[in-house]
Amino acid sequence: MRAGEVRGCLHLKTACTWIGGNTLLLDPEWVEPGAFEGFASIAVDPLEPFAANVLKVGEALLYSSAFPRRLERIGRAGFEPALLDISELQKAEAGLTCLSQLIA
Repeated sequence: MRAGEVRGCLHLKTACTWIGGNTLLLDPEWVEPGAFEGFASIAVDPLEPFAANVLKVGEALLYSSAFPRRLERIGRAGFEPALLDISELQKAEAGLTCLSQLIA
């Protein structure tokens, strides 16, 4: 385990989320990609800084439909999105990870 600094956002999952395999979606302005040794990363488009917040549920990846540039980058990497309109929640800077609770 290794410490990494989060800057410009409140939560690590706003800056970086796991999308499957060894791949992370992240905003390199908010978290240092090198902090995640052994993982590949897909950087979000600078015009969509909140686009790194996605939620993996089983085999599904849930994405906000508000970030088309991110969807293009993820699609090129072989991931298929399930789009959700969370625009009302995003007005309060909420993302998909903010709206979920893991139950074991």
